[in-house]
Amino acid sequence: MPHDDADAITGEQDVDWRSATFFLIREENVSFPLERQLASFRDYVATYQASGLNTITLVWMNPVDAQTGQILEGFSDPPWPLVRESLDTVEAFTAAARDMGMNVVWKPHFVVDANHPDNVNQISAPNIDVANFLAEVRAFWREAAPRSEAAGADMVILGTEHADYGAGVHEAAWRAIIADVREVYSGILTYNANSILGRDYIAGADDVGFWDALDLIALSMYAPLARDATTTYENAYRTLFDNPANVADPGPGVNIPTILADLAARFGKPVYFSEAGAASHVDALLVPPAPGFVSAQSYEAQRILYQVHLDVFGNYDWFSGINWWGEHNEFSPGPSSADWPGYFSDFLKRGYDFLGKPSGEAVAAAWRDGVPPPPIDYLGTQNADRAIGGRGDDVFVGRGGNDTLIGAAGIDRARYEGVAADYVVTGDLRAASVRDARPGRDGTDALAAIERIVFADRTLALDVAGAPGEMYRLYQAAFARRPDEAGLGFWITEFEAGRVDLRGAAAAFVASREFTQTYGLASEIGDRAYVDLLYGNVLGRPADEAGALFWTQRMASGTSREEVLGLFAQSPENVALVAPAVADGIWYV
Repeated sequence: MPHDDADAITGEQDVDWRSATFFLIREENVSFPLERQLASFRDYVATYQASGLNTITLVWMNPVDAQTGQILEGFSDPPWPLVRESLDTVEAFTAAARDMGMNVVWKPHFVVDANHPDNVNQISAPNIDVANFLAEVRAFWREAAPRSEAAGADMVILGTEHADYGAGVHEAAWRAIIADVREVYSGILTYNANSILGRDYIAGADDVGFWDALDLIALSMYAPLARDATTTYENAYRTLFDNPANVADPGPGVNIPTILADLAARFGKPVYFSEAGAASHVDALLVPPAPGFVSAQSYEAQRILYQVHLDVFGNYDWFSGINWWGEHNEFSPGPSSADWPGYFSDFLKRGYDFLGKPSGEAVAAAWRDGVPPPPIDYLGTQNADRAIGGRGDDVFVGRGGNDTLIGAAGIDRARYEGVAADYVVTGDLRAASVRDARPGRDGTDALAAIERIVFADRTLALDVAGAPGEMYRLYQAAFARRPDEAGLGFWITEFEAGRVDLRGAAAAFVASREFTQTYGLASEIGDRAYVDLLYGNVLGRPADEAGALFWTQRMASGTSREEVLGLFAQSPENVALVAPAVADGIWYV
């Protein structure tokens, strides 16, 4: 993942960002020798490398006047007596991380004073002079962009969670900033949207109009975790597909993977979680939220959230990675500082950082050991849902409403609770419709790229060019009849599980009593007679002399009868002959 990747400008790079955050936060009148800081930083990086991370995201604060929008050298008022960190320090930390083989992301935060009455979330201020603020950001990047290039930063994040002044209304100003940076910086460029969806004052990834000019769609992923006080893996998993996306939003839940998949498709860009994680804060754990922080750390809930994120989003081709919200470095003021509320630094350190907690085990297993994520099992609502599959063999249960179910890689299944006779199915693998004839149950669903439609009693395979079609043709060739659904289902299952290949299945068919009844005893029938029977039973015509000679010569040279059976079954001529019989799919049980 070199920072001068030629594909970076198109957004088509195949990136696997596995990152944690490191903060360069300095309190007023508090400083430590740089070498001491770097020594601690190297220990920090080494610990994360052992968990499989390949990236460190450097975050530093740039104080901003909440009215004028001017970037300041620091705040003097508690509880946030911040000093602006120098680019010299950022460059030193970048060099240290790159020397250890890590990718580096530059992620400056522009923040307003926590004490200011206009402060909303220490990131935005409704009464700020937005034009002046964006001019200040542009000036900042005119200095910082060439230095990020020289330092070898692999990714630059132009702005972080700028609430409504990151939205499309300020698009021209942001495009000017992007153009300036592009002139001198050749790495991956993005912007950190405040949330998934824009609701109320918060501007989400859907409000940003300039993703086309960037390489990644980056956002903060702090969605509510679960819908009740007892957080389970299943509950958290399902909540991602029916999620308020913003705990302050009273609206209906949304399908987060589908929202992000649509956004990625719209702009042709991969999605990156430039912030993600969960401390024991009700906003991250429950819907609806309760006021305030949770004092006791729910490490098991954190483990579930981390595991669910990796399992769900790791399935999607449009997803490019996660930056976990880590901890403040040891030189930040903590609970002992009279100027900094104890919960702020200590809470983040104990709550968000996954090292030393069960969540760290989940991250390490997925990233270090390369454990593939499980398939997505999508459970819909009683409304009209839209769901998109991932890289694996996914299962969709649309339930009520007229749903749209879209498969992707793998063998995807749409599952229905009724028997097949209760439904009307039309279409093929590219586009199909499943209508429940019984009112008030499953509605009418539109399917695309769904290989199997699974009913309570039977399954319809639409991927007739895949294993179902191959086994169907082998059955027809071996026994000169349509397959029985139970037998066909057995062989499809064995084939897709890898327990048998086509040659093995053909050998089993040749050894069967029914094959002997159809073709005769092998000891009593010669090669030419066997070939003639194949032409008649499989292709429905007499053998031509050239063809018969070809096959008998192959058999004389050592090709087995089961191999010849398999070759006849999958021949282009037989594929064309069988095509009308399987045009509407292949049924099996």
